[in-house]
Amino acid sequence: MRILSIGASLGRGGTERAVETFSLGFQRLGHDVAVLAWQDGGLRQARLEEHGIEVFIGGADLPGALDAAEAFNPDLIHIHRVGVASAVETAMLRRLRTPNRRVIETNVFGRVDTSEASRYIDVHMHLSRWCLWRWRRWLRWRDASQIGVVVPNPVDPDSFRRVDNDQRLQLRSRLGIGEDDFVCGRVGQPNAASWHPILFEAFASLARLVPQTRLLLVGLPDTLRCHIEGLPRRVQRLIVELPLTDDDGTLAAVYSSLDCFVHAARVGESFGYVLTESMLCECPVVTVSTPHVNNSQVEVVGHLKGGIVAASLDGLPNALCRMHADCRAWHQCRSTLRDHVVSRFDVHSVAQLATRIGLAALQTDNREALRRRLADMDDCVSHVSDEEIDHLMDDALGTTRFRDRVAMRMRHHPAVQAIVDHRLTHRLNRSAARLFASNSPGARWSLRSRLAQMGNH
Repeated sequence: MRILSIGASLGRGGTERAVETFSLGFQRLGHDVAVLAWQDGGLRQARLEEHGIEVFIGGADLPGALDAAEAFNPDLIHIHRVGVASAVETAMLRRLRTPNRRVIETNVFGRVDTSEASRYIDVHMHLSRWCLWRWRRWLRWRDASQIGVVVPNPVDPDSFRRVDNDQRLQLRSRLGIGEDDFVCGRVGQPNAASWHPILFEAFASLARLVPQTRLLLVGLPDTLRCHIEGLPRRVQRLIVELPLTDDDGTLAAVYSSLDCFVHAARVGESFGYVLTESMLCECPVVTVSTPHVNNSQVEVVGHLKGGIVAASLDGLPNALCRMHADCRAWHQCRSTLRDHVVSRFDVHSVAQLATRIGLAALQTDNREALRRRLADMDDCVSHVSDEEIDHLMDDALGTTRFRDRVAMRMRHHPAVQAIVDHRLTHRLNRSAARLFASNSPGARWSLRSRLAQMGNH
């Protein structure tokens, strides 16, 4: 099968990593693969080309890139989208989708799109059960013909693994961290929406109880520095910062030097590659449930499986202290953390599931028959019940705040979300228009940030 992967960019970010990993996974399964980056290239372009995967870059030459993609003549198109309607992506699908081709979508943020683009997409693949459940709620009364399933982002286990103890101690020594210090850390994109100030409050609570503790930060947004400055001087001196890096080996050393990865984001996670990277390096995660926004982190981590899940933001300090109290037990079962990730997100099994879904779409003429065929696949989740979501929320340390449950009901009402999606679509298309009008690096970065913020909110 000939597969064309489509994404906005091949630079830094989780969606960009997913485009790369999916494409390499398809190739390892024996398929012919090409990649179209309709906005711009980036560091992942060279990696793909090193493996013999042809890459078409859009931007100012998007028509030429589409010509090249058309000449590749794919059987299956796999597009990674924010989920809301985009004039650029709709125009691409209008041209590339033919009666002999099928389109599967990785819906990065589980958004609903009932525009023209939805007619060209055969299957919407969601990154978690939570995302699929929420998407179905938002889709009520709008377009029941759309087909959704769960296909998480793929993870390449060879990209991240725990470094040896000497390398781990060398990094700690270089950063002025003691061998016996309890080190918690956070790695993330320098985007304020991907962080939450409760992280610093939780660390301050731990530091009051445990003098030998440190907080290691990578990629801290400048807008959050004021929260650190508001901490007591003694706590501020326990915080170590490193610049953001694109080198997986350096990140693996950082994860390996931690005793736990502490995670909190204003908008939650629709998947969260940093969570899987930490667990692949045998570092447990402390995260928090955010049911009123994205909440896949509770599923990716799993309470007392990949770490500790706090039921609410208020419970994060207690969860971090609990991790410190149980750190010896977590150290004894470190290898199970890696297995916890590989068993669910390994690139081979995820890419294989996606291609089977694409093949089913190619072999089926109408949507109802395709829906039944996917429902019959044992490893393909096409329905998530309210009871499953309630279990996910209850399987945590503490209880979910009442105000979060109220906000969850409001945000998941289809009428409310229809209004939000309409506004997001307008803002996205306006940003894309500015990008192609200017074709400047600044405009490209602005659109990438806008895509992330819009999808998460």
